[in-house]
Amino acid sequence: MNKPNQKLELSRTVEAFAGALNAADATSLQSFFTGDGKFMPEGKETIETKQLETSGVNYLNTNSFQIEYEVLDISIDDNFASVMAIGKTSEKRQGEDVKTTKTSRDFFVFKKVDEAWKIHRYIFNNVSLA
Repeated sequence: MNKPNQKLELSRTVEAFAGALNAADATSLQSFFTGDGKFMPEGKETIETKQLETSGVNYLNTNSFQIEYEVLDISIDDNFASVMAIGKTSEKRQGEDVKTTKTSRDFFVFKKVDEAWKIHRYIFNNVSLA
């Protein structure tokens, strides 16, 4: 597969990951990550792939969460790729009337597993709150 097609595939994977989060589909989150993947959210403990479903259910069931990524850069080196993006999120916690919006810098490291790009490492940091 040539690099433009791989970049499109990576962008679509990021978009599908956002779709799973927006749909509160915690059971599918593990399928986006490598078996030894790590999610490193700002201000929280690192979450291993095997913990994603439980953590996701707990978080997504108590928050009305929506995210949209704007992919800024994709770099591919054989079986690894990095994606830099800006995340725009809105979140409303259960039982609260206030909606919080955030903008974050998001960095994904992807690894090719069985011809599919999987998230190997994902880290973000919030750059603004509204």
